Amino acid sequence: MRTIEYLIADPAGNITIMVLSPADRKDYAAIAEALLEKHREAEQVAFILRPQDPPAMEMCGLEFCGNASRAFAYYAAGLNEPPLKEITVRVSGTSELLHANLDFEKETAQIEMPLPEGAEEISIQAGESVLSGILVRMDGIAHLVFSDSLQEDPRSVLRLMDAPEEEVRSLFCGIRDDLAGRERKRTGTDFPAFGIMFLDQETGTLRPIVYVRDVDTIYFEGSCASGSAATAYACALQTEETEFRFREPAGELYVSVRRDHGGIAKILLSGSISLSETMTMEMRQN
Repeated sequence: MRTIEYLIADPAGNITIMVLSPADRKDYAAIAEALLEKHREAEQVAFILRPQDPPAMEMCGLEFCGNASRAFAYYAAGLNEPPLKEITVRVSGTSELLHANLDFEKETAQIEMPLPEGAEEISIQAGESVLSGILVRMDGIAHLVFSDSLQEDPRSVLRLMDAPEEEVRSLFCGIRDDLAGRERKRTGTDFPAFGIMFLDQETGTLRPIVYVRDVDTIYFEGSCASGSAATAYACALQTEETEFRFREPAGELYVSVRRDHGGIAKILLSGSISLSETMTMEMRQN
C-alpha cells in the first residue's frame, strides 16, 4: 500500500485536490481517479512536484488552470514563516513563470495570467441558430466566449446559461468537435484543453464549461480562471473596460486588464482561497 498525502483547495469554488506526495506522471490518472471518487465535490487534481526553485505544480492532464495556480501559489507562499506576500511559480500548460500576490488576512490570491496568443471572431451553427463568439487562444487551452452582446438575438446565449446540463453538454461536444477539426487542419494538432464561456455581459454572470483532452472529461466548473481571463480579454477587445467581475456558479472572480500603447499588456486575476488540512489516502501500488 502507498500513502498519498493531499489537501483540498477552494479557489472561488473551483474545488481542486492538491497532491502533496511525489508522484510519477504515469500514475497521475490512477491517483486522480481514486481521489475524485472519494471527494465527489472536487473538479480537478493537481500534483505538486518535488521541491524546486521556483515551486512547481502540474495538473493531472498537464493543462493550464489559473485557479489551481492561484491555490498552489497560496499554498507555497504559506510554507514560509512569515508567509510570503509575493511568489513566482511554475505550472503546467504554460512556459511562462507566473507571479502571484497573496493576502493571508483576506484569504485572497491574485496571479498574473499568461497573455493570450491571439483571438478571432467565429460563427458556429448551433441547431437552428448561429452563435457568434470570440475564440481566445491561450498557452495550453483555448476558450470560445459567447457573450449575449455579440448575438443578433441575445436570448440565444441567455437561454443556454439556464439550459439543462445535458442540452448544453450536447451543444458543447458538437462545437468542440467542429473547432478541433478546424484546429487540426490549421496546425496539425488539437487543443490540449478547450472551454466555452457563456456570458451575460450586463450582469457579469458567467457559465464556464471546460474539456480536458488527456483525461477526456467535460467539467461544468464552479469557476474558471483561464476562462475568466479569456472572457475579460474578449470583452476588452470590444470595449474600453478594464475591470471585470464575473459571477460564476460557485464563486466570483475579478479580472483587471492593463493596456499599453493601445494593446493589452497584462491580465491580473484574483479571488478567494481556502485550503483544508492535510489528509491521506491509501492506494495499492501497481
